[in-house]
Amino acid sequence: MYKRIQLIRRKVRAIDHDVEEFVSQFKGLKDATRAAMTIWIGTNINPMYPGNDLYQLVVESTHADLRDLQKFNTHPRHREIAAQWLDKTSSECIADDHFTLVCIL
Repeated sequence: MYKRIQLIRRKVRAIDHDVEEFVSQFKGLKDATRAAMTIWIGTNINPMYPGNDLYQLVVESTHADLRDLQKFNTHPRHREIAAQWLDKTSSECIADDHFTLVCIL
C-alpha cells in the first residue's frame, strides 16, 4: 500500500471559499479516479521549524499499489485541479508553496 501526503502553504490572500472549493474538488478525486482507497484533508498545526510559516493544509491519500498511485497522479481530473488551484501561474492559485511525499506502508 502507498500513502501520498501533500503539504500546502496557503497564500495569505487566498479566499476561504476558494480553499473550500479546492478541498471539495480534491475529495471528489476518489470517485473520479477510482485509484484512491481514501482521501483525507486536514489542517496542519505543526510548523517545520519554530517561527516558520505553517504549511496549513495536509492532503493525504492511500493507494493499493504503485499502479493506482500512478493512475491517480496522472489522471486528467487530478491534473485539472492541480493546474487550477496549485499552479502559481493560475489566477485562482491558493498556494504559496506545496510539496508531496510518497511512503510505502
